[in-house]
Amino acid sequence: MKDFVSEVGPEVPLPEALAQKIWDGCLVMGIGTMVKERHTGETHPEYSNWLEQQPRLQVRPKRSVKEPIDHEAETKIKIELAMRDYLAENQELRANLELTRAALIRQKIEFEEERAKATQRETLLRGQIDLATIRGTQVAELAKSQTDFDQERAQWIRERGRLREEIELVST
Repeated sequence: MKDFVSEVGPEVPLPEALAQKIWDGCLVMGIGTMVKERHTGETHPEYSNWLEQQPRLQVRPKRSVKEPIDHEAETKIKIELAMRDYLAENQELRANLELTRAALIRQKIEFEEERAKATQRETLLRGQIDLATIRGTQVAELAKSQTDFDQERAQWIRERGRLREEIELVST
């Protein structure tokens, strides 16, 4: 069978010659015609019930001559509306992009300020560490010199005590 679509309904009869051509010589029967079963030669009793239950094809209303023009105008309107939507959305996206860029620039500036503060604080802390290290070294040197002084003093005190003993021995 060939692929072909044709609207058939009670108001639109299909010409027999066209049907013969389309369906390779098969006959077209009217609606409600009983079909004989080939192997028994009679009509099946359930065929009428089946045929009545089948949905009827809807007959399409006749179209206006202006329809292609109307369709073209409708298409142009749809394209114009889609273009407006596109432009509005594009404008909104561009505005969002600009806002995001401005926020990014603000964040960069804040980051640089924080970085400068952190660098300044780091320099201050390093200076304090260096000062504490110098003080620690001075304290260590002072402690060492104090220890040396204490040892030398102890030696002087012993020497003085020995000299006094010698003086007492000599004087006595």
